[in-house]
Amino acid sequence: MAGLEEKLCPVCFQEAMEHGECRNCGYHAEESSAVKDYLAPFTILKEKYLLGKSLGQGGFGITYLAENMQSGLRCCIKEYFPSGLLQGRTPDGALILADEENRPEYEEGKQQFIEEACALQELRENISVVDILDFFEENGTAYFAMELIEGCNLRVFRKNHNPKQTLKMALQMLFLLGSSLAEVHRFGMIHGDISPENILITRNGSNVKLIDFGLSDTDSYSILKHPAGTLKYASPEQQVPQTTIDNKADIYSLGVI
Repeated sequence: MAGLEEKLCPVCFQEAMEHGECRNCGYHAEESSAVKDYLAPFTILKEKYLLGKSLGQGGFGITYLAENMQSGLRCCIKEYFPSGLLQGRTPDGALILADEENRPEYEEGKQQFIEEACALQELRENISVVDILDFFEENGTAYFAMELIEGCNLRVFRKNHNPKQTLKMALQMLFLLGSSLAEVHRFGMIHGDISPENILITRNGSNVKLIDFGLSDTDSYSILKHPAGTLKYASPEQQVPQTTIDNKADIYSLGVI
């Protein structure tokens, strides 16, 4: 596998790497973000998913590019990784808790992560919500595979377009995202972190997708210890501990955006 890894691109998964550059997609090895907590490129999960470049880390998860080795299609893999509860991982990829006393909180979060994947699978007919393709447990944690959306987030999109284009797109996005959120809320879910970083625009600009339902829950949820959501876009009640949140928080955040 070592020889293949030298040639295989962690972005397009073609055997096209030469002198640190991919002849197929233009990826440069310098773009790789090698972080000790990330699973190494070309790790295989579920005997099916070949991991590639890591896409980033939030408070509760790490996201990777991946290829389904059975279908040959690229996707994204999200790993449950609550960094505040962890010490790191073993050489074979298993997660290590910082303190065994954290076990109940860790297991509860992992179960919520799995339930999120299950709930989102039920929304696959919703064109503005990222599709969940699969979910499973491995390495003492949980993962789900989701569709790969070629494009950029709303913040990047706005920087790259003039005000007239942005206004026209904003009206279209408001309708699409509002309709999408209405369906999410009708299904009994709350997103909880509507922000420009969690709204993706497809490369041709024809569609928008909501991602990262990591704070989602059913009907309502309570802020127990820390503020929830992205501070600049979070509703006032999301910033007060011991407060119960409902779908109005999502509507507020969409309005701010």
